Amino acid sequence: MEFYSHGKLLITGEYFVLDGARALAVPTRQGQRMRVERTEAAHNILEWSSYSEQGDRWFLGHFALPSGEFLEGSDIETGSRLEQILRCAHAIRPDLWEAQLPATFRVSTFLEFPRNWGLGTSSTLISNLAQWWQVDPYALLAGSFGGSGYDLACARASGPVFYQLTNGQPKVTTAAFHPPFAGQLHFLFLEQKQNSREGIAHYRAKQPHDPQLIHRISALSEQATIATELKTFRQIMEEHERLVSQSIDIITVKTRLFPDLPATVKSLGAWGGDFVLVASDLSFGELRDYFVRKGFGILIPYAEMIYSGDW
Repeated sequence: MEFYSHGKLLITGEYFVLDGARALAVPTRQGQRMRVERTEAAHNILEWSSYSEQGDRWFLGHFALPSGEFLEGSDIETGSRLEQILRCAHAIRPDLWEAQLPATFRVSTFLEFPRNWGLGTSSTLISNLAQWWQVDPYALLAGSFGGSGYDLACARASGPVFYQLTNGQPKVTTAAFHPPFAGQLHFLFLEQKQNSREGIAHYRAKQPHDPQLIHRISALSEQATIATELKTFRQIMEEHERLVSQSIDIITVKTRLFPDLPATVKSLGAWGGDFVLVASDLSFGELRDYFVRKGFGILIPYAEMIYSGDW
């Protein structure tokens, strides 16, 4: 059996999506594939192998079934996290292994992007496992990594989506986000992997947030999808960046790193690391040269990063 899920980027709504703001999210072309093999060997063991985008195995571990107990492995932190997911799935669906044991399972995961890019190593894993186990991916996320869940919406999306939590329940709708100025949009990797849990904790420490601010963030998400000119889109992104900066008391990445760049630079997801969106009239070559001089070497055009059935 094989399963596949897309990576993710959050264009608008970062942090405030946790409190009901409507967010614009996009699946990435690169994701994670998972292969599951079952043998009749009656050991009740799950052998887990994780491979990087280069084909290198970065984790090997063994787990007891049906308990999910981590028995041994090459990395204790990864093994413990997988054990948490296995135990959570068993709690959600107690009959998970009844019809499948005794047996030995070999699970292999294959990332298509570097782990430190922050495109959804965890969310693509949760999505793939939920497909295999036929459980609610949002329940599995809540019992393991936590977060808003927008990344799970991207994992199985065929294009951009609006994501919103209403009374704690996810609502996912198609977003007609196909900007005619996509050639002027790029994603820059800041090479500073951000822990989303830490970012969420910082946001929570600043609560309560004005409901009108949450409403405004939602409005900006929708306005971003109907902008037909780069100038208008840049204004929307800059207002969004300013509002988030003021609310969480963190300086914007453009002010901090690129104050002399004639472009809009917007943080995505957890502020402080991973990718940022760059919108500019400058050519790709001009932007690339600028960022290389600043010490940043990974700049990816929008069309090469984002998965959409229309591209």
